[in-house]
Amino acid sequence: MGRSSALLLLLSLSLASSAYAAAHNVIRGAQPEQIEKYQPVNGKFTCFDGSKSIDFNQVNDNFCDCPDSSDEPGTSACPNGVFYCRNKGHEQKLLSTSFVDDGVCDCCDGTDELSGCKNTCIEKNSAKRDALRAKIDEYRASLEKKAQYAASAAGVRENIKQRHQNVDGDIAATEQELQKLAADKKKLEEETEVKRAEHKKKQAELAAKRKAEREAAAAKAAEEAAAAAKAAEEQAAASSAGEEQAAA
Repeated sequence: MGRSSALLLLLSLSLASSAYAAAHNVIRGAQPEQIEKYQPVNGKFTCFDGSKSIDFNQVNDNFCDCPDSSDEPGTSACPNGVFYCRNKGHEQKLLSTSFVDDGVCDCCDGTDELSGCKNTCIEKNSAKRDALRAKIDEYRASLEKKAQYAASAAGVRENIKQRHQNVDGDIAATEQELQKLAADKKKLEEETEVKRAEHKKKQAELAAKRKAEREAAAAKAAEEAAAAAKAAEEQAAASSAGEEQAAA
């Protein structure tokens, strides 16, 4: 199989892989294959690992009850939770629940953020499919031209050779472009991670500062109370001594 034929096959497979199985997701963040596990039984929900049962209204209540994090698929309360992006019209996606409601739109349908995210799945999928179809048409046309040139008279063989080189050059250029896009994507992901880390660091520093301020205020209040008590004792002692002298 030639390089052009191989690329055509890969592009076709990429189009096919973008289809997804529809599922009615009634619990925020729950994966389609787990929906049945989120149906209440006598008003109760059982953790996936079977470790405990809780009231069903405690599911997605922003408090981690289950050791396996299964009761909070739609909040960031549990450390090991998994959030499901349905992304209808595009590609489904799984992400850590630590990214839920963190101010960054990770799902193209915006479901990982309660507000501020626009649904861009249709646009993304449409653009991706159009680009892939355009490339398939382009390389299909190139293959047809190559077949035509192969059947031509000996007088045009040099022209056919040149055409082949052009097509191979296009493939190489396309591969370079794909590598560049992958590098750009990785860079954006790294920048996003840095921003998240900076945000968490600032939150931790602020919490530590507030704790220190509260502790300092408490210590100062304790010192003032102790000083007041001591002054009261001294005043009482002085008063008692005065009364004794007066009595003498």
